[in-house]
This record gives sequence, structure tokens and C-alpha cells, in this order.
Amino acid sequence: MKKSENNNYLKFNRNLGTLQKEKVVIKDNLNIEIILKYLIPAALAFICYINGLNGDFVHDDIFAIKKNPDVHGKTELWNLLKNDFWGKSISSTTSHKSYRPLTVFTFRLNYILAGLDPFFYHVINVTLHVIVTTLFVYTCKNILGQRTRDAVLAGSLFAVHPIHTEAVSGIVGRADVLAATFFLLSFITFSKCTTSTNNKYGTLLYLSSLMCAAAAMLSKETGVTVLGVCIIYDSIRTLNSLRKEWTDKLFSNFLARLVLTIVFTVLLLSYRLWIMDGSLPTFTKADNPASYNDSISIRFYTYGFLLVLNLWMLVAPINLCYDWQHGSVPLVENVTDPRNLATFTVILLVVYLICVSLSNSIKKHNHLLLMALMLTAIPFLPASNLFFPVGFVLAERVLYIPSMGFCLLVSAGFFQLFDAMKCYRSYLTTFLMILLLMFSLKTWQQNKVWQSRKTLFKAGVEALTYNAKTHYNYGNYLKDGHEYEKARYHYLEALRLDNEYASAHNNLGTLLDDKTKAEAHFREAIRLQPSHQSAHINLGNLLFKRGLKNDGINYLYKAVEIEYRNPEALSSLGESLIEIGNFTQAEVYLQTAIEVSPDFFEAYTRYAYLLSKTNRHEESAIYYKKAYELDSSQSAALVNAAHEYKSMGFTTDAEVLLKRALTIRRDVNTLEQLAILYYTAGRTMEALAVYDDIEKLNENSTETLVRHAKVVANNGDFRKAEDMMQKALLNSPVSVEYLTTFAHLKSKLKKYEQAIEYLSKAVDLMIRSDEESDEDLDQLYVDRGNNYKDMKMFSKALLDYEAALRINPRHPTAHGNCGAIYHMNGSIEKAKEHYTKALELNPDSEIIRGNIAKLGRLQYQRDTGVG
Repeated sequence: MKKSENNNYLKFNRNLGTLQKEKVVIKDNLNIEIILKYLIPAALAFICYINGLNGDFVHDDIFAIKKNPDVHGKTELWNLLKNDFWGKSISSTTSHKSYRPLTVFTFRLNYILAGLDPFFYHVINVTLHVIVTTLFVYTCKNILGQRTRDAVLAGSLFAVHPIHTEAVSGIVGRADVLAATFFLLSFITFSKCTTSTNNKYGTLLYLSSLMCAAAAMLSKETGVTVLGVCIIYDSIRTLNSLRKEWTDKLFSNFLARLVLTIVFTVLLLSYRLWIMDGSLPTFTKADNPASYNDSISIRFYTYGFLLVLNLWMLVAPINLCYDWQHGSVPLVENVTDPRNLATFTVILLVVYLICVSLSNSIKKHNHLLLMALMLTAIPFLPASNLFFPVGFVLAERVLYIPSMGFCLLVSAGFFQLFDAMKCYRSYLTTFLMILLLMFSLKTWQQNKVWQSRKTLFKAGVEALTYNAKTHYNYGNYLKDGHEYEKARYHYLEALRLDNEYASAHNNLGTLLDDKTKAEAHFREAIRLQPSHQSAHINLGNLLFKRGLKNDGINYLYKAVEIEYRNPEALSSLGESLIEIGNFTQAEVYLQTAIEVSPDFFEAYTRYAYLLSKTNRHEESAIYYKKAYELDSSQSAALVNAAHEYKSMGFTTDAEVLLKRALTIRRDVNTLEQLAILYYTAGRTMEALAVYDDIEKLNENSTETLVRHAKVVANNGDFRKAEDMMQKALLNSPVSVEYLTTFAHLKSKLKKYEQAIEYLSKAVDLMIRSDEESDEDLDQLYVDRGNNYKDMKMFSKALLDYEAALRINPRHPTAHGNCGAIYHMNGSIEKAKEHYTKALELNPDSEIIRGNIAKLGRLQYQRDTGVG
């Protein structure tokens, strides 16, 4: 008996051990399934975007991040709640009204941690995309009740869909990805609160849902639509539960959530309107042509077709572009347009899906299809033009959240076919793998498009050759790269496609050598868009430089009036005021430019110039150095600072700055400034060494060559200086300065005839010149007279000295030399007259005093007859 009991006991233990092992295996399998469920889509989301991590700041990134003081911490943190996405006051009439303070805050954190290194901005974007993908899989499986395979497929499609490239690889697309993160968190916590049996826990979940909804809206405006999705989800689940079994508590809880959610939605929208001062953004016809058309039918047909195009980009994301404005989609102008057939077909398909989804929800208690439709439609409503016009025709980034519903539909539809068509499962699986691969490759390719401004704008022109905006943006890129001829071509092409494109007129005007044509383009830009600030700035600057200073300044005042916080307008006005001598007002505008944009390089350099003009050299040097700190590639700022130090006599400081400038850019101007510094400090050999370096660069201008020649001559090497001046005159044979300098060299070499020849040319050139300067001309006569004197041609010398005195009766040298010649000729009275005048003009001249003494002795000898 005992033996039998022992056997039974051993058998029981073996069975128990087997069960425990099987339980461990099942548990391990479940853990692996859970890991794979999230790991596969998350891995795809990361791998597909890994080649985009090294992308630069492009397109809107420049203004939203690189030039946004809110991102750089130049403004108070509180300002994030008062400014738009671009750093402007959202209540301003020129604000785009994009209100995304939470997204800007993440950019600010990025800037604190990594400055303006775009790599880390991309890392955050891709990380957020991985998080959204994971949350989406969780939502599909745990909230919407999809099977694991369905949820993984939906998540995988979402992870690799090419329509997301703009939102993930474009750094400013973080607004959409961040909004999607809070969108899903809000929806998940809302769903959990509806099933919670613990009142306190349920309330906490509900409040968390509302806070996440608010965060979604503060990330991007479309995030608020999650509350609409929550209301529909709650309504469907509650109504189905009440149909099974009516309970007052269930109904009252639902009603409380419904009312509170609606009230909270109204409060959020009210806050959004209040922060904008109740005004909607102002767009142009080019932004959204259909919205500016007076015909209701054209707007109806076109809006319908745009919905079709958005759906088509989800189904077949083949031709993608960063911008769809300016005629990218021609208006649907009549009912016979074949595009209406596509609209009608899609409407029928949507109606069919709605009917099927309602039937499934009511009869089968399956809400998946209905929720998929709601997830597609509701987040898209703000971009649909149904409630208010939007500032774009199509925008791929706005499909980031709606694509979740689309991926749900595809996943559910695929596995219905998969389960129904068992004989074709291998084909369906192959098709699915090919689809995922094609989507992944397209995403990988689009990441390359978003690598740089060049790749993005060039791809835009290739994708939409009939889009004026893509040509305009590519023209801007080419202009920035100094490829002016190509830039002009693309601006002209933009105007060919849309002759009312104000910004294209403005930017083309900046590249035209013909200033009359440039002025016409600036005026046309202002006519088309009276608030076009850049056109006012450019026209004002052009008119001012042309000599119409009052007109120019008036346009610059108007530019400042349009948007007072524009540093370019403020600094341009300040610069013009400096030129007319209004230093007080100029200082106010330039200081304001620095205040509103502490990183605007030109404001610092122009303010430094003002300080220099008003003899505040030390302050000027400080601001030039601040400008250099803002842009360390601008060596000219250091050169200017060195000039200010030199003006104060701080030659050592000036030398240090010039040498630092040369480590940045070894250019002729900086080298010559260093050479001049050495020469004026008496360091002639060092000055000559620098000039030798300039000569080796083969870039020295004629002016540099002449100054080099002067230094060489002053060092005593007249022959070398003569050769250099000969070369200079070959380049500029009609320069008075060069002719005079060469004449002086000839005099040093005792080649008086050649000196007289060059001085005669200089005299003739100055007499014929419209900019004749009497002060220079009198000296030329004196210089030529000196050469005649050295050749003993005293009569001709006397004629030149007298000619100089007719121009300038107070020329001491001319009087002295006239006196000497008359003295030598025995004309004592005339000699005495000129000597006396010379001594009056130059009382310290010992030579004149000596000559007067000699003249006195000569007169005495004549008067007394004493030899």
C-alpha cells in the first residue's frame, strides 16, 4: 500500500513539474510576443529614419529654430505663451497665428543641451516617432481590440509610411509628432477612465486625458481634435452597453464626461481665440487659391478634389513635395471636370464604409471600422477648409495623425482578405512584404530629400515643375549661394507661372543690375502686397542710394511701421539716418534692432559704424567684436574693430585682432591693414614683408600696389617702386593719384622730364574732371614747378608757382619758391613780397628767414654800392 502511495505521489510531482514547466514556457512565449508586438514596429520606425539624422536645418527650420529668439533663450520663458511658432507676438497683424508653445519649449531644451547642432533635433524627432508608433500599436491592441497581428501590421505601416517624412525628417514637423504623442496618451487614458471601477483612479485618468489633450493642442492646433475622437468613442461604447443593460450610473457617468469634455473643448478653443486677439491668420491667394474664389461651386468642387488627393497620398505616396501652393492643384471650375468623377467615387466609398461600420457597431458590437474612420476624419477636419480657410493647398505633415486611421483600415481589410482567401495567403503575404518594403524605400529616399536646403528645393522643382513656390524657394537657395544667374532664371520662372507673386518680384529685383527694372519689381511687389516689408526695405535702400534720400527714408519708415520688430527694417533705417547725419535717431533704431533681435549681425556692425562716426571708438570696437561673436566667419568685423583700436592708438590690440582675422580668411584687405599698421608704427620691414605676402597671392588691387610702392620708395628702393608704379599705371592710366605718385618717384630718381610729363597729365586730367579739386590742383602746379626748378628751367617753374597762387593765394611753398626765383633774378621787391607772405603763412620756416636776410643784404649792397 505504501509502495502504491509512493508511486502515486511521485507521479503527481512529475505532472506538477510538467505543468509548471509548461506554464513557464507559455509565460515566456507571451513575453516574447509582447516584446515582438512593440519591437517590430518600433524598430522599423527607427531604421527607416536613421539616414535622416544627419540632415541640416531646412525650409521652415531656419525661421522657427535658427532665427527664433524664443528657442535661443533670448526671451523670457513666459513669452512662449505669448508668441507664435516663429517668435513673433501672436497678437501681431503679421503673425502667422501658429501657436505651439510646447513644441517651441522642446526646441528650447534642445538648444540648451546641444545648441544649434541639427543632429540632436533629428534624434528627438525620430525618438518621438518611435514612441508614437509604440503607443499606436498599444491603442490598436489594447484599446480598439485588434488582434496582435493586426496591431503589428497597423503599427508597421504607420512606422514606414512615406507621408510622415515631412513630419519626422523636417525638424519643425516635431509639432505634428509631439501632438500625436499627447493625442494618443489622451485617448488611451480616456479609454481607461471609461472602464475603471475605482472612482478616484477613474477621475485621475480622466483629468490626465484632458491635460494630455491640452498638451496636444499646445504642441499643434490639430491636437485638440482628440477630444472629438474621445467623445465619439465614449458614445459608441456607452450606447452599446446601455442597449445590453440600462444602468443609471453608467448613463450618468457618460453624461458627466460628455458635458465636461465639451466644456473643456470650448475652453481650449476660447483660449486659442483669445490669445490671437480674436483674429484669424491672414493668407494670400497663392496660399490657398480656392478659398479666394468667389464661386461657391468652384470652392465646393475643388475642396472635394483636395480631399481625394489627400486620400491618394495615403494610398500611393509617389509624388511628394514640401510645398503645394501657387497653382500646384488647378481649380476644379465646372461640373464636367473629370476630376469630379474621382471625388464622386471617393464619396460613395466613404458612405459605404460608414454604413458598414455603423452596421458592424450596432449588430456585431465591432467598433473598429467606425473608430478607424473617425481617427482618419476628425484629426483632418481643421485642414479640410470646411470650417475656415487654411494657409495651404495640401500639406503632407497634417496627415501624420489621420494616417493612423488609414493604417487601421488597411490592416483590418488585409486580414479579412487573409482569413477569407486561404488559398492565396502566400500571395497576400508577398504583396504585404513588397508594400512595406516599397514604403520603407520611399521613406529612405525622402529622408535624403530633407538632408539640406539644396536637396529639398531641387527635389521640389523636380516634383512640381508648375509650382511657382518651388521655383521661388530654389531661387532663394541659389541666391544665397551666389549663383545669381540661375537664381534669376527660377525667379522669372516663378513669375511666369504666377505673375502676381509679390515675393518673387521682390527677390528678383535684388538681383537685377538695371536699377530701374529693380525699382519696378519692388513697386509691383508693394502693389500686389501692400504689407510686403522686404519690398519696402529694398525700395527704400535703392532710392536712398540713388540720391532720393527723403523718398528712401520714407519707405524705410513704412517698413518699420509694418512690423516694428523686424531687425532688418530697423537697422536699414538706422544706417540711412547715419548717412544724413541724424545720429540721434539712428542710434535709437539700431539699439532697438539689437534689442528685438540680439543675434542680428548687421545691427551690431551698423551700430558699431555709428559709434565710430561719433568718435566713440572704444564702444565701436566692442560692438564689432560682439558682431564677430555672433558670426565667427565674418573676419571683417575683427578688421573694423582693429581699425577702431588703431584710431585710439592701441596698435598692439589692433595687431592681435588683424592676425586673428587672417586665421579666418587670408584676404588682401586684412593683410594690407596689417601692413599699414606696421608702417605707421615705424615697422617698415615688417610692413614690406606683409606686402610681399600680398603680392604672392596675386590678388592685390592697383590701390594696394600703389601703397606698396610708396612704402618701398620710403624705404629707399626707388627703382623697385618705379617698376611697381609702372604696372599700376598700366591698370589705371587715368588716375591723378597714381600719376602724381609716379611723378614723385621719377623726381627721386632725378628723372625730372618724365616727372613733368606725368604731372602734366595729372593737371590736364584734373582740369577736365567734373570732380575738380582746387586744393589738389594748386599742389600739382607746385610739384611740377619744383621739377622745372630742379632742371634750372626757372621761368617755367615761376609760371607754375604763379598758377598755383592764382588757385590758392595762401600756398606758402609757392610764395617761397616765387620769392627765391625773383630773388635769383634780382627782382628784389617781388622777392620781398613773396618772402614776406610765405613767412606770414609759415612763421617757423628758417629757410624763408634766411632768404629774407640774404635779400636784405642784397638790397643793402645795391643801395650803398658796397660789393
